[in-house]
Amino acid sequence: MADIVAVVTGANKGIGLAIVKELCRRSVNVVYLTARNNQRGNEAIESLRNIGFHPKFHQLDITDKNSCKIFADFMKEAHGGIDIIINNAAITTSDFYKTTFEDAKSVIDVNYYGLINVQEFIFPILNSNARVINVSSSCGIISNLTDCYWIEQLTKDDMKLDDINDFIKWYLESVQNESIQEEDHFIETTAVAYRVSKIAVTALTVLQQKEVGRGISVNCIHPGYVITDLTKRTGYMTADDAAIAPVFLALDIDQSVKGKFFWFDKTEKDWRDPKLNLYCAFAEVEKCFREHVQAFAAHIGKSRGGIDILFNNAGVICKEFRATSYDDAKHVIDVNFKSILIVEKYLYPLLRDNARVINMSSDCGHISHLSNQNWIKKLTNQDCKLNDVNEFVDWFIESIKNDALLENDFNDNYFLSYKVSKIALSAYTRVQQREIGRNISINLLHPGFVKTSMTKESGVMTVEEASHTPVYLALDADQSLKGKYIWFDRSEKDWANPNEKTDYYIDPQVIEDFLNKMS
Repeated sequence: MADIVAVVTGANKGIGLAIVKELCRRSVNVVYLTARNNQRGNEAIESLRNIGFHPKFHQLDITDKNSCKIFADFMKEAHGGIDIIINNAAITTSDFYKTTFEDAKSVIDVNYYGLINVQEFIFPILNSNARVINVSSSCGIISNLTDCYWIEQLTKDDMKLDDINDFIKWYLESVQNESIQEEDHFIETTAVAYRVSKIAVTALTVLQQKEVGRGISVNCIHPGYVITDLTKRTGYMTADDAAIAPVFLALDIDQSVKGKFFWFDKTEKDWRDPKLNLYCAFAEVEKCFREHVQAFAAHIGKSRGGIDILFNNAGVICKEFRATSYDDAKHVIDVNFKSILIVEKYLYPLLRDNARVINMSSDCGHISHLSNQNWIKKLTNQDCKLNDVNEFVDWFIESIKNDALLENDFNDNYFLSYKVSKIALSAYTRVQQREIGRNISINLLHPGFVKTSMTKESGVMTVEEASHTPVYLALDADQSLKGKYIWFDRSEKDWANPNEKTDYYIDPQVIEDFLNKMS
């Protein structure tokens, strides 16, 4: 592929950097990593050279017309043209919940008007049958809008650039004049400027395809909810994972595919469907940080008025298989258990009557993993209180800190912090159910041994299979089911029985393989 010339914008970190790496891995020999900042761009180049890849660097600020012209002139002189351009450069608002005019303008200048500049200066040097991939977002599908006028304007067959520009102008003027009620126009009121910019990018993709000619394909893609600086490191995909689909569009898909919207799993979506409900809300609850939960609660209270279903799913596992450091133990317990107390304080008051709460536990959360009879008795007592659960986790943390943990406190010695956090969550679920009232149900779920990054992909169930029972508890189980410990097969287990066997469903070889991966 020595004759193919590829360019990636905004590529000094995150998804852009991963795309450059993937293009190099796929043997595209002429790959340009571009970035606004020369130093950061060259540092990114050096990081790739250190692992055996050799892309080139050129400064490019897509918000600067002169920078775009200089880059286009250089590429024309050096290579005669470009075969692939992946428009990845993007930013989001500094505050997910509140948008200032300056913030909104900055986001739209980069995410939307930057592509207009690319089209003006770089599209003319695209080779025939070149491929353009605009990185959009789940926030860029039309179902993020509820305003019927703009839905119609942006999805009509004869949509023009003026229609997109009018949409952008309306939004910016509304923000500047403080005349916009975001809940009247958007499905969510978080990161609205980002949504507007990505809706515009998706619409522009369709328009560019109609106008570009010369066999060139222009498609856009939602790369997934990715762990990057843009998402405050809260995604569920790595940048390397997210690079796969854009490169698939650049190298593998048939040239006849044009003007389409793709998902990170390489499936095509109808971005114009106002009922398409596949977006990922940016109102991500960073559960360990009280101020974020408080802000999220304020957002939900204002935009929705309350909550009917709450899944407490966030969780982490120990870094080490057997060794348990104090810092690691504290982190695991803070995320898996103590964050629930923060959620309870700020989100539970928003639960509507007859709401349903599902706390995601584990078979590691069963009391049978404890051997310490004192704690078994305290945690399974019908009068167990929050103080008892807190004393249990504090005892464990202090024992780790003072190297005073005894082997006979647990029935085995691996993933102890994770087990303690999930046992605490299980015990507290019963406490919550006793105290909540208003016919709200709170149940505990072991979703199964699932193939995720947490289990090093060594589980026996897919995430899709593991999602069935949580949703069953949320939608289908009788409302009278309360304070129970449910397994992935919808069977109810006696959490308080220390003699209950909890690992019978897993092939011992699978467990051994998992432990070897974690060692």
